[in-house]
Amino acid sequence: MAQSFFTYNITRPYPYKWFTWVTIIGAIGLAILFSLINYAAYGYELSVHYTVNPNQTFAITPKFLNTWPLQYENKVSASCQPVTIPIGAQDCEISFVQIELLAEDRTAEQFGWCQWGPSISATAVCSLKNSDPVTMINVTTNYDLLPPTIGNGQQSRLLTLDPVGKASLWWGASLISAYWMMLSGQMQTNRSAGSNIRKGSINLQQSQETNISSQSFFSLNYHFMSEISPPTDITITANSSVTPAQLLAGNGTNPPANIWNLVDIYAKSFYSTVLADLGQTSANTKPNILTESHRELLQNYTSVFENMPARCNAANGPATLSFEDESRRTKFGPLQLKNSTIVQQYLCEIPKQKSTGIVVVAILSADLVFLQTAWACFTWLTTSVLVKKDKTAMFCASATKNSEKEKGENENQDYHLEHIDPSKIALLQERIGNNPKAMSR
Repeated sequence: MAQSFFTYNITRPYPYKWFTWVTIIGAIGLAILFSLINYAAYGYELSVHYTVNPNQTFAITPKFLNTWPLQYENKVSASCQPVTIPIGAQDCEISFVQIELLAEDRTAEQFGWCQWGPSISATAVCSLKNSDPVTMINVTTNYDLLPPTIGNGQQSRLLTLDPVGKASLWWGASLISAYWMMLSGQMQTNRSAGSNIRKGSINLQQSQETNISSQSFFSLNYHFMSEISPPTDITITANSSVTPAQLLAGNGTNPPANIWNLVDIYAKSFYSTVLADLGQTSANTKPNILTESHRELLQNYTSVFENMPARCNAANGPATLSFEDESRRTKFGPLQLKNSTIVQQYLCEIPKQKSTGIVVVAILSADLVFLQTAWACFTWLTTSVLVKKDKTAMFCASATKNSEKEKGENENQDYHLEHIDPSKIALLQERIGNNPKAMSR
């Protein structure tokens, strides 16, 4: 009989009544489990999204993907990373600083807290670090100690106030809040003294002067609106290309000269804080009062903190004492500037379900592989146990039947031999001995 190189297995049923039901129930359970795992593994793919609210992005992610046993699939877990823009250490310029002096035009809540609100803003132009070609971006920031949302009781503040790690920004926040309150209080004092100014706009730009302690450091333009009797008569007072030093020397009354020193320090404080936040470390082209080289100037500007008049329902700070006095009770780090990055948006990867056809084919294919592997392991285990208990376990069905038949015949022969009369056995042996030829036939 010709034989092939390939072979096939001869099977026989397992000699266990429970085996069939255990196999069926186990196969169904494993099929469900494998389908869930494969659905998580192959049913989703990560898609890229840009957002400014990563918490909302995580909220739309399917919750079941984060439960056991699907959570092992890290590739379907949502994640977000901030897209950062590195700013050069010497590549930002403050284009201008703008102060808006407002009174009745503010909300009733703001007016109730403080009658005047000198909000301040600044625009900076920065070049991105290591970009080729050079990329320029405009950055605008504003500050108002009492914002329109002051009704919730929250004053404006910097995101991070760390006197040890970011001492410069800590003092910058203290200067801005204090001089906001002092300028606001001075405007209210002038109104009580008869000033009819109702609002004003002051635009300040850095002049050719590089000494930040000089009152000629800024060149400014201003517009003030005054209301005279009758109330419908409005007067606009304007000037351009003047310095705070010139306005102080002029001893003007409209606008009054007593605001310009406060305007000058308020603008310098905001100017220095913005540069510190942007990590601009060039002391030659961008002098900064929040550095070690200007400790004396910082002490001078903060010396008025202890005797500030309380004209508003607001609190300045975090520093409430001068630089030297505050240093005795609070631990500070060095006045230094560190390189900064701007977080533009968050780059998020969130799971997105594939098309139904692709998911079904992928799950079926993977389930067959897993089930076949599970079946091979299960049969190997049960067969190993069965072979140890039954030596004929590896015999085919017909061989087992023949073995049982021969075993039965042998048992019958032994039974008959055990029950033959001994006298007959002796007579049979005697006959065989006398006539051996007869037995040979």
